[in-house]
Amino acid sequence: MTAGDTTMDRDHSDRPGSTAVPTWFGPVDRSLFGWVHIPETPDGRGAVLCPSIGLEGEASQFAFRSLAAGLADAGCAAIRFDYDGTGDSAGELSDPDRLKAWLDGIAAAIALLREAGATQIHLVGARLGAAFAVRAAEIDGAVESLALWYPWTKGSQFLRYQRALRRMYAVSDDPVSADGGTEIPGFVLDAAVTVDLKDLDGSATGPDVPSTVLIIDAADPKSGVVLRPGAGPDHAVRRAGTDADELFGVELMRAAVSRQDIDWIIESILSTATPTPPPTSGIRPTIRSSTEMAAPGGGTVIERPVFFGTRRLFGIVTEPADVGGDDGSDDAPRPGRARIRAAGGPVPRFASAIFLNAGSLHHVGPGRQWVELGRRWAAAGVRCLRMDLGGVGESPLVGPPGELSSYPPTGLGDVAEGVHMMAPDDPREVVLLGLCSGAYHSLLAAPSTHVGGVAVLNPLRLPSALVQQPGSMGDLIAGAPMGNWSGGSDEPPVAARPKRRFLGSLRDSGALKPISRHIPDRVWWAANTLSHASRPVDALQRVVGSGSSLFVILGPDEWPGIGRGRRHELQRVARNGVFSMALVPNLDHNFHVASGRREALQVLDEWVLGSGPGGRTTPSGVTFIG
Repeated sequence: MTAGDTTMDRDHSDRPGSTAVPTWFGPVDRSLFGWVHIPETPDGRGAVLCPSIGLEGEASQFAFRSLAAGLADAGCAAIRFDYDGTGDSAGELSDPDRLKAWLDGIAAAIALLREAGATQIHLVGARLGAAFAVRAAEIDGAVESLALWYPWTKGSQFLRYQRALRRMYAVSDDPVSADGGTEIPGFVLDAAVTVDLKDLDGSATGPDVPSTVLIIDAADPKSGVVLRPGAGPDHAVRRAGTDADELFGVELMRAAVSRQDIDWIIESILSTATPTPPPTSGIRPTIRSSTEMAAPGGGTVIERPVFFGTRRLFGIVTEPADVGGDDGSDDAPRPGRARIRAAGGPVPRFASAIFLNAGSLHHVGPGRQWVELGRRWAAAGVRCLRMDLGGVGESPLVGPPGELSSYPPTGLGDVAEGVHMMAPDDPREVVLLGLCSGAYHSLLAAPSTHVGGVAVLNPLRLPSALVQQPGSMGDLIAGAPMGNWSGGSDEPPVAARPKRRFLGSLRDSGALKPISRHIPDRVWWAANTLSHASRPVDALQRVVGSGSSLFVILGPDEWPGIGRGRRHELQRVARNGVFSMALVPNLDHNFHVASGRREALQVLDEWVLGSGPGGRTTPSGVTFIG
């Protein structure tokens, strides 16, 4: 198995009968990333899957993977992809003409399928992607059918809902709407995008929409798409769904797939008019296995998808354009090279970085931050891998069919496979980075993989193998039930005396959160000591003791469980110079709020790229230990 292998074979597909291949397509200088699902026996149909944007787009990844595989197994070629400036595609969300670029992306995906041999095109749109699909179908004029999955018919509906979510997740009042822009959870839409979305009307009622429109909507018949008599499609079929938030909501740890919805979409598309058969050669899409693109902040990088390890885990490698070739050959990702100094910049602290999944979110990271960080760091000389652990994203599933696994039992081995691929000779050149469950897996893997550094953000729980007495880490089941308090461990609960149970339940219940900042550290120390036998500091000490540099970034919700009442213990750990911690007051757990996200990423940038404590430009309000 080579690092440059870019074909997902049938064994890696969710089910037999089709092959899935990652590719870049569209403009060479501004490539879009997608997956083409190729049927073994194509019937001429082709489906383009149009996601939403923001968290809804990220949450749809697994549902779209399942739908595309099902369509291809049934004979319908399918492509799922990321719009310009989203996901793994080139560009940034702040670039101009976003709506036009997103509609152009759908057109490029349609063109890719037609050039590959598809003779009949269907569009499937989820949430805001449904409105995009309607507009794209009207522009194309030859789309056979539309399937609208819990659709927003107007961009203004999407904006109102996202603003409400932002207020729910905010830890501070930091509006960015003074210039007419909109902050949504995890992302910032500028004024131009906001205006375009406010004006977007995706009601499937115009004269140019396809003759067949399929709708999966909420149980309330008054919501979603409005079909006026005498206008729009000749044949419209509506099916009541359950709850859109279960599929495309912001609780990514609970992302689900509705098998009933997927099967109904597949059956409905297959029931349309019989298409002209494809060429005898079958569906043959043009595959681009690597691409060169501009990095945020300047510079040029090369990206390529890779499958690696014994279980063919998936990842995307990003490296400076002057390091690896773009021919997709077996030398990618060029492991073992010395660190590179970017023009005018410092020598990075590490040669390679590995980004791990946050919850059940795939490798793009929260708010697409792993993509932007990886490209920026690669331009500065750090080779980067954003990988999917088994059970998450594009890697093979490890749990029950149709379910993601945020804490897979294979997590430790998966991280080790990534470290070996990036630095088989010297793992000390690698830094692991993760948020939430990614932080857990980074801490868990550090002692056994011997990586040079670990950067963790908002860990919710700490590995019991690090908190308890040293033992066999291989015996740890990483998928053990997660505790509900910051800084907890995954160790099994033990019997506790009533007073300890009361103190623990009071602390864990969240009842103290409104006044937590006013509780003295000594009181926190007493509560932590009396209610729990293990100390989070022990886990951090064990990582540092293994020889890894450790940087921990916490928001106010995570600080009480790890740091409150333990500042002196943390300062003792920091005395050796390889541990430091940053408390970011505006940082929410999921990176949904822009102000805290910017501050956290600024200090993370400085730690990885080598500016060190002497070169810090500390954001206002950020507190450091070490």
